[in-house]
Amino acid sequence: MDEEWTQIEFIDIKSNKKFGEFEFKYLDDGSYKLMRMYSEPCKGGGIGRAALEMFQDIVGGQVVVSQNDGQVRDDGSHLTQDAPGFVNKMISEGFIYGYEGRGNEEDGFFD
Repeated sequence: MDEEWTQIEFIDIKSNKKFGEFEFKYLDDGSYKLMRMYSEPCKGGGIGRAALEMFQDIVGGQVVVSQNDGQVRDDGSHLTQDAPGFVNKMISEGFIYGYEGRGNEEDGFFD
């Protein structure tokens, strides 16, 4: 995690090569928006969950994401490839609060 607590890089210890990262942006309401995320080739290995868990343990605050509607936001954030499924899973497990700018009780995860 960087010194500003807004980026987590995944680095292979043996090769010292970066293979993924999560980037967060602090929002005025005290939450953090997950702006960008990827991890190759470790999909499904739990590193994304571990990154979100570490972020919440260190920084606290709720994590939100852009709506999953295929539109790129003004800030550049959007969900691509496997991200919608990952986000839904992390919402159901409580690592991501929900979607930015929307009453999250409407999205069915908090019924």
